[in-house]
Amino acid sequence: MDISTWPVGYSKFLRVFSAFTHSDLALVLFQYLFLEAAIFCFIFTLMYFLKPGRVVLYILMAFAVFNPLLLFMSNYVSADTLFTGLSLLWLSSLVGMLYVADRRLIWAHAVLLVLCFVVRHNALYYPFVSLVAFFYF
Repeated sequence: MDISTWPVGYSKFLRVFSAFTHSDLALVLFQYLFLEAAIFCFIFTLMYFLKPGRVVLYILMAFAVFNPLLLFMSNYVSADTLFTGLSLLWLSSLVGMLYVADRRLIWAHAVLLVLCFVVRHNALYYPFVSLVAFFYF
């Protein structure tokens, strides 16, 4: 179904992913790499705009690389990993919007907001956080 009371984003993602491969190892690897990429995007966004010290940067990098929870999360066929990665990308765009109000960034933020909501309905409060950020700048 294209519309339902249940979030349909992860099942659509699995359908598109199964068009390329049916390997469970490939799915786990993709989920893990997507989550790592989202974490590093968030860390680099914080580095660019907030300029934390080296110790904080090393702690964040160590958390991103050596955290076994990321492997554990990625090993399941569940929307948790995809939602966490999309939420981190959404948060990165939110931090970027606070410092640089660019039209492309606002559109990217809106697309990420829709993707987060389609994957899980836990993103229901994300628009309210975004509105606070819009009114802030």
